Amino acid sequence: LLLRRGNPNATDKVLATLSAALTLGAGQTLLHLAVLGDAQDILTELLKMANIDVSISNQHGDSPLVMAIKHGHRSFAKRMFASVQKSTRHLDASELTVDFASRLGHGGFGAVYKGLWRGRTVAVKAGLRMDDVNGLQEEIRAMQACASPYLLQLLGVTSAPHVQLVLEFMDGGDLRNYFDKKSIGEAVPVEYSALEVAWVVANALADLHHEDLLHRDLKSHNVLLSSTNYIKLADLGLARTDASTMTKGVGTLYWMAPEVQDPEAKYNAAADIYSFGVILTELDTFQLPYADLKMAPVKVMSEVMAGRLRPSLRADCPTWLRELATACMAHNPKERPSAREIIKLLQRQRKGPTDTSMTPLSATATPVISSFSSRQASAAPLSGSGTESFSALSTASLVASTINCANCATPQSFLIPQCSKCATPAKSAAVKLKVLCARLTTAKKRGIDIRVPCFVCSSPNDPTTDTCGECQFTTTASDDDRLRLLVAILDRDRGADEPESWNRPLSLVNTAVLCPVCKSSHVVTDAECPKCATPALPVNVKLRGLLRRIEMSGAAIDTMFVC
Repeated sequence: LLLRRGNPNATDKVLATLSAALTLGAGQTLLHLAVLGDAQDILTELLKMANIDVSISNQHGDSPLVMAIKHGHRSFAKRMFASVQKSTRHLDASELTVDFASRLGHGGFGAVYKGLWRGRTVAVKAGLRMDDVNGLQEEIRAMQACASPYLLQLLGVTSAPHVQLVLEFMDGGDLRNYFDKKSIGEAVPVEYSALEVAWVVANALADLHHEDLLHRDLKSHNVLLSSTNYIKLADLGLARTDASTMTKGVGTLYWMAPEVQDPEAKYNAAADIYSFGVILTELDTFQLPYADLKMAPVKVMSEVMAGRLRPSLRADCPTWLRELATACMAHNPKERPSAREIIKLLQRQRKGPTDTSMTPLSATATPVISSFSSRQASAAPLSGSGTESFSALSTASLVASTINCANCATPQSFLIPQCSKCATPAKSAAVKLKVLCARLTTAKKRGIDIRVPCFVCSSPNDPTTDTCGECQFTTTASDDDRLRLLVAILDRDRGADEPESWNRPLSLVNTAVLCPVCKSSHVVTDAECPKCATPALPVNVKLRGLLRRIEMSGAAIDTMFVC
């Protein structure tokens, strides 16, 4: 179609009428189909087209971008968003029609009203006080610094006579209002699952934190819903550059991390993760944090600061949600997972064989219990505690590339020869390799299945074994080489947006090999991977591997050398 200069925005209406069994539905554009088919190459070609339109919705009202977000395709969503992202427009106030009688809500530095701009319904944020101007300008800078499909989009700005932000209009209101309706059985226009909301908010945080920005006011009121724009995180009025020292007490009280309230403590991105954990409890109970307690706010926050109290969860809260919320609300900020680690955990939850987490949220009569309370503090496990019910963080830690020093317990890379803090010599490579393999074995039992390609046949193998299960090739690499590769694999896996995949070669008679870390193909004689710079295996291992390929292929190749 593209080679013949066809319309790249054509839909599949004709195909849909040919077969009642076709489940894709009418109205899907080629971009929709590329997302559904996980076709990276087709998406790349489509986005090169000058007249491609990523805003066309299918019969379900989803644009290709929204579909990519709903299907968990981070890379697809980023690429489509980048293709349409424009610099902030500076608008004349006369272009806007603001209905000041239709107040949608208010943020940290102004109220939000319904408006009209170029025939499009928008939200207009305007200051209520003279000192709101600085806050609005900070919000503009934060939104410009972090372009993300998971954040509410800034469409334009007016500077005279007043600073106003023109924003996407989200017709579903905020998540808190959604919870209130669901808790009393009131109908809502669009249903959302806990996993859907958690996915978008976690991705928004990952993008903010990647730009060294903290949200600092994360709560259910700042998560907005829409029948067309899906779910967005909003209100960056308090967002600031990530630094070790921040203004204390910034944010909304019951979502605030303990260290943010402590005048002596420092805080960073982990404070946002704590607030995310509080939202997870709301996704379970529909209640405001601590709504089940009759306690003065000052007393509540005193108990929170002391680590004796956290928001409540239902007795039948799904395991994945309970473990993740508990990990995110760990009292020690260092024990909380990062936004990227949360994304990887949610990805696995999305792909689970018996996944019910995409079920729309519903009210229940199941009693609410406190995950932490002043009466039960000793019984409630913090992240990584020694109980049989492991938290999401302790599971993620199994695939971390660090090990605690035997003397001072400081986390260290598996590869360093001695502790960077107390200079205690590290264990031997053989011992560290044994520890790392034991971790990976346990992680596999919990659903974290890391695979590496065989050097000879490229079939996926367990990283803890020496011998390929398909071609029986044994690497005979040293403990140091195996440890180095495993650490590189774990480091890349933790930072990747999506799980790695690779294509097996059509023939064994070739000199290409797959990098075990980034899974890209390169020539066997390369000293390191051209893509990720991982050092290659020793020459003797590569030579044995090539000879094994020739043996397996049955090719008539003379491998004898002249003396």
